[in-house]
Amino acid sequence: MNGIFLVALGAVWPEVRLFPRLKVAAYWCALCGTYGNWLVTTLAAIFGTAALSPITAAGFSAQPWQESFVTFGFMSVGLTIIGCSVLVLWGLRRAAAS
Repeated sequence: MNGIFLVALGAVWPEVRLFPRLKVAAYWCALCGTYGNWLVTTLAAIFGTAALSPITAAGFSAQPWQESFVTFGFMSVGLTIIGCSVLVLWGLRRAAAS
């Protein structure tokens, strides 16, 4: 899903009208969020965590600190991507109003 998100973001990026600092923030949120998602998903697979994906991790479990680490990572990534999406949608709204 990261790839689809980045393709869609790249398609609308020229239309995003934000103050320069907000546009830089949206860019870095997208970059850190998508790479962070890749990293946390890879770590979850390596650790064999099941906290946030009990169906796909049937029969697996990890150490409590690993489960907590992956949960924190996924929550952070989720908030980062939501923040990026809000900024981009706000910038698109401003573009439509102009």
